[in-house]
Amino acid sequence: MKQFISHKIPLSAFLFAGLMVFALPFFVIGGSYDVLYVDKDASGTQDGSKDHPFEKISQALDQVEDNDGTRIYVAEGEYKENFNIPEDAQVIGAGKDKTIIKADDDDDAVVYMEHGTKLVDVTVKDGKQGIMVKKESRVEINGVVVKDNDKEGIFILEAGTKDDRYEARIIDSEIKDNDKSGVYGGDRQIIIVDSSIHDNDGNGITTTKNTKLWLEDTKIRDNKKSGISSTLDSSKLFIEDCEIKENGREGIEIDAYGKSGYAKIDNTQIKDNGRYGIARVQRTAGIDGVWEDVVFTMNDFHSNDSGSISPLIRLY
Repeated sequence: MKQFISHKIPLSAFLFAGLMVFALPFFVIGGSYDVLYVDKDASGTQDGSKDHPFEKISQALDQVEDNDGTRIYVAEGEYKENFNIPEDAQVIGAGKDKTIIKADDDDDAVVYMEHGTKLVDVTVKDGKQGIMVKKESRVEINGVVVKDNDKEGIFILEAGTKDDRYEARIIDSEIKDNDKSGVYGGDRQIIIVDSSIHDNDGNGITTTKNTKLWLEDTKIRDNKKSGISSTLDSSKLFIEDCEIKENGREGIEIDAYGKSGYAKIDNTQIKDNGRYGIARVQRTAGIDGVWEDVVFTMNDFHSNDSGSISPLIRLY
């Protein structure tokens, strides 16, 4: 069933912080921009130069000082290690299917990201979590595959603010086959664009209260639980031009615990999910008014087992 509720609002009307800078280079604090190289087949002298690369990514990272903007280029191959990317450093692979970072310690996250860091064109796999974004850290994950981790694919710790100072940005990435949620985070700004989140054993995306989420041009499918599970309280949720299908429970579940928030789901295909296309779940009595700013426009609902949009589900 295709539902037309109101006219589509132009993207520019949202004035969403940081949205229009995707085509620009990621902003890095600091000015030296040193370059180091890593190649798993390196031998002999290893100083991180192009002719004498390090053998391990962690060797290069040991040379990085906070705020120096170092870029680390990692050659094709499999690197068995866990590491922390220090402030403002960038780890750049040879391609998401070419540079593979596999956990050495599967009881820990494979990659930790600090403020101002960037991870590009690699696969991250086989850890407790694939990527752990630290508190109060602005990061970019671009062209990355995150798969086969024991818990979340990407776990984003809180920042305590929804402004763009601590924005977590996921672009052109694939998060799949993780044992819990593909992406988990909240209490900050999260942007996910042009990505695929599928076949995770939990939700595709889980967000907590006080989250500003922008989700655009992303496919969320075949996750064992819901495609998206978000908490409305003090949050702003924008979902546009996405495809959310064939998830085991709801396509989208929005939970309210007592505080109002805003959600707009626009021009999105929501189909073939195991329960409702969109479920509105109220978990505290006497808060019916919090749903006034939850808006659905121009979405295409089809073949969700329990229906398109649920009545208010009261669980308290």
